[in-house]
Amino acid sequence: MNIKICVFFLILFFCPHDTCASIKSYSPLSRKFKKIINERSPVPVSRLKIISFKHYDFEGNIKEGKIVVLDAVSLFVKKIFDELYNLKFPIHQALPMDLYDGNDDKSMEDNNTSSFNPRFKYGSKQGVSIHAYGCAIDINPVQNPFHYFEDEESKKKGIRYTKPSGSALLYINRIRAQKDGLKGLAEKVIDIFHKNGFTIWGGHWNHPIDWHHFQVPSKLATLLGIMTSEHAQKFFKWSVYNKSAVEQLFEKKNIEDIYNKNPEKFINDFEQLISKE
Repeated sequence: MNIKICVFFLILFFCPHDTCASIKSYSPLSRKFKKIINERSPVPVSRLKIISFKHYDFEGNIKEGKIVVLDAVSLFVKKIFDELYNLKFPIHQALPMDLYDGNDDKSMEDNNTSSFNPRFKYGSKQGVSIHAYGCAIDINPVQNPFHYFEDEESKKKGIRYTKPSGSALLYINRIRAQKDGLKGLAEKVIDIFHKNGFTIWGGHWNHPIDWHHFQVPSKLATLLGIMTSEHAQKFFKWSVYNKSAVEQLFEKKNIEDIYNKNPEKFINDFEQLISKE
């Protein structure tokens, strides 16, 4: 365990419960990670929130976790982890990605549940991941691994790889894993994520298969990222409770341009539309 993680746990241990169980503004601990945010993140640090929550570990102990997300989704993410706690769904640990300097592989090997990370999409050096918006959550990567073709050659040969590597033996056969009653599987909590706006699960994908990954739709994440904080929080709430109206809105082209042209009119017009439903 590196020194930054040790410091994190010391802070956690001495933090009173009523202070820890909260949603607060986020400030990165690592200079290197702050530099990465400045270079790659589509949202400023001022739009990020850090959520502290209780969770059970795999031994049944109650632990404290922290996760960094976009302000717009923070209340619903808190609801997700409250429900997981009430279900006693086990989570190995949840630490902000700045404790890993944004290294996704190290976080997965540590079986770390996380969200915001200003990294590129898988297999890309240009487009950013939905994690860069703080609108995707990876949960228990060991129990819910990342299964992928490394390159075009491996795809032609049908050779898939698994991250973290230690997951391959027990967790690739998902039917068997569920039949054997293995704990911490994402399949058990799909509905909780879905009803709180994280409607896309990587376990439904064909390539890569990303069992630990939940996210909001990419078009929604992009729009939330350019909105003001107040507008984004309103709009994400509408996306959860007025899903069909939001989906119809996204059928329009250049939705970001429409918002940018007159943000207040965009929000007011949409609010009037859903009030008539």
